[in-house]
Amino acid sequence: FLITLESVGAGSLSPIVREGLRAPRRADRRLVRMLTTIAEDLHIPMDTAIYNWDECESASSMRARVRSVSIMGMDDNNLPAFSHTPDDLPDNVDPSQVSAVVRLVTELIRRS
Repeated sequence: FLITLESVGAGSLSPIVREGLRAPRRADRRLVRMLTTIAEDLHIPMDTAIYNWDECESASSMRARVRSVSIMGMDDNNLPAFSHTPDDLPDNVDPSQVSAVVRLVTELIRRS
């Protein structure tokens, strides 16, 4: 399986369940279910999201039928938090969220 991380450390942490505008792709349901269960177990706030603007990095692996999911830090407009903005600075990265994502992905690997 493949997990891509985008804008982690800012915004609301979300696994992307569907991405793309013209030819939408769905994330692997088992990975999403495992991520949400692990997040609950570890008390990490996380909600699933739909990313209708563009494709994430995992879209090409989804087209190749690789079990994939993207975890994204999203802003209030359902866009990658701080991405390509003047606020896209190292000072705006929340180290506790980065640490939470490390625990989340590590536990996902351990459980699978």
